[in-house]
Amino acid sequence: MVAAIILACAEHISVIVIGRVFQGVAISFASVSVPIYNSEMAPPHLRGRFNQLYQIILTLFILVAQVINLIINLTNAVRWGWRLSLGFAFVPSSVLFLGGIFLPDSPNSLLERGFPEQARKNLEYVRGRKDVDKEFNDLVEAAHIASQCKNPWGTIFSKKYWPQLVLSAFSTTFQQWTGINTLIFYAPQLFLALGTTKNISLIAAIILGACNHLSTYVAWWTADIFGRKTLFLQAGFQMAGALIVVAVSLKCLGQQGVWMAWYILAIICVYDMAYAWSWGPLGWLYPTEIQTLETRSCGLAVASFCNLLFSAVIAQTFLTMLCSLQWGTFLFFACCVIVETILVALLFVEPKAVPIEDCPFLFKKHWFWKRYASRGLGYQEKAVLMKKIESAKARGEAPPDEPGMQQILAELKNASTVSEISTSEHLVGLPDKQL
Repeated sequence: MVAAIILACAEHISVIVIGRVFQGVAISFASVSVPIYNSEMAPPHLRGRFNQLYQIILTLFILVAQVINLIINLTNAVRWGWRLSLGFAFVPSSVLFLGGIFLPDSPNSLLERGFPEQARKNLEYVRGRKDVDKEFNDLVEAAHIASQCKNPWGTIFSKKYWPQLVLSAFSTTFQQWTGINTLIFYAPQLFLALGTTKNISLIAAIILGACNHLSTYVAWWTADIFGRKTLFLQAGFQMAGALIVVAVSLKCLGQQGVWMAWYILAIICVYDMAYAWSWGPLGWLYPTEIQTLETRSCGLAVASFCNLLFSAVIAQTFLTMLCSLQWGTFLFFACCVIVETILVALLFVEPKAVPIEDCPFLFKKHWFWKRYASRGLGYQEKAVLMKKIESAKARGEAPPDEPGMQQILAELKNASTVSEISTSEHLVGLPDKQL
């Protein structure tokens, strides 16, 4: 809100820079806290879709901003129109500010801060019923696991958690190196360079924004059907192909007038659709699913940092690239998408249909990450395995043969009770030098 007021009232370029700094800090906070809040408040069976709401709302307001820019241009409000464009940020920021005041704290947050009674009341409120015993007990256990980790930043940078750290950073870094933000930010300049008028270039940007927003709903309905990794791979082929077509078309046909601009827009929309149902929403969803309870907040902070860092880098270099490389700019991003798709195929695990508490075990089975994930047992892994042991014991069966089970059974032989094993330091991500 403060940044929007500063920008709208700026009388000098230095004031605009200050306003943008304030705005950048606020966006970085929101990009971490909003996905976490959505995840914690969502019913367990709808957590994936609730996390995707972040991207849906984001693309909606990008579209709204593009419409506002067109309206301002049509009214010829040259002297004050830019103030309205920048000051419009006051509206969504006000909604976020009021939400921070009136929305209830998440039960997870209250439990971690030591307010269990209020946590249960809030859980009953958001679920709309009193019968929340099972979910509340799961949250209490999750909060207990998270509280055992006294140094989450040190934990996530230890070798055992490198898979979660690297893939969280990759998921949002790859978002930017697809080139999507540059095409959204600079779409009007691109279409102007192809020979269109200013109004037509703004209309083309709106079409691109509408395509981006509507295609995001595809991931909303299909991510749990086809899986995250499948959508990443499919989108990679589609995006790379579209970018190559754009590059070849610009090289061979050059600037052929307005029809060329509409042709390029159609191809970019094909590219944009693929991004919108893959890297757009799933790039933020993926880190929330693969992170353990003890590293989730830090993991999302890393993901947000990488996203904003490379957004700034690419935004500052795109126009220079476009002027110097021209059609080669699109070929460059096509190569980036191809590399990203190969890395997804080789390194990403598939969390579809896997309970969120079991996701850390996916890395113990992965051909590459198992060398790091198998370095001891983390807090969450320990709790999950103990629960499975107790469940098998209650049924009179042997514990399931899963990664880490033999290690915890070996420790169990030396522990007199289950409570002892839960506090055993040997099961809690031992430092690398001891493994």
